[in-house]
Amino acid sequence: MRSQGFDGAGIRKVISGDPRYLCCNVEKNLTPKFQFLRDLGLSESDIVDVIRNNNEILCRNVHRSFVPRLELWESILGSRELVLKHLKKTGWFFFPSVEKTLHPNLKFLRDECGIPEERLSLVLRSHPQLISQKPDSLRALVARADELGMPRQSRMFMWTLNILQRVSRERFEAKVELMSISVQLLQWSLKEQLHWADQESPALVLTLLLGCMDFSQSIKTLSMLS
Repeated sequence: MRSQGFDGAGIRKVISGDPRYLCCNVEKNLTPKFQFLRDLGLSESDIVDVIRNNNEILCRNVHRSFVPRLELWESILGSRELVLKHLKKTGWFFFPSVEKTLHPNLKFLRDECGIPEERLSLVLRSHPQLISQKPDSLRALVARADELGMPRQSRMFMWTLNILQRVSRERFEAKVELMSISVQLLQWSLKEQLHWADQESPALVLTLLLGCMDFSQSIKTLSMLS
């Protein structure tokens, strides 16, 4: 680990995550993982960051685990650069099952929800976690969006799913109730507001939905979309 750029703190973090790494065969188990990450174009410091954030990488098989995920994410995000960007900054990116999670979620959004490929790719480039959740959880999110009256063919449908994923149903409904009080003079429900906003300007949909999130979350989301 030291020869690969890890300092004492980094080694302690990895080993505390799973002490069995100390028993791994260096040539058969560890070296292929480091070589695979180097072959992706990651620098030594990048590799250290990736493993510190995703220490389970050290116990995964390169060909059975890494390669299928890499190929799928590249096809979705459109570039290896984006794949590596998410790999470096998240601790879950390479772990959802291709067969049990990623493929079923993509099939559901494409075939059952009718979302075009380019719209999927646009949102997933910045929010890949949407298809990394359990299929039942994604279906529940879509059901919540349906309840709000957001048309699945709308350009804002995927952004709506992203926002709903980041706030619980209870918290969202509490915010909706507060918003509803503020628009009682117009006698519009949130569903009616969303329908009108989607017709007039899709950007207004985000404004309404972001009103149901905390201020700090709203600013972060708007900054990512700007």
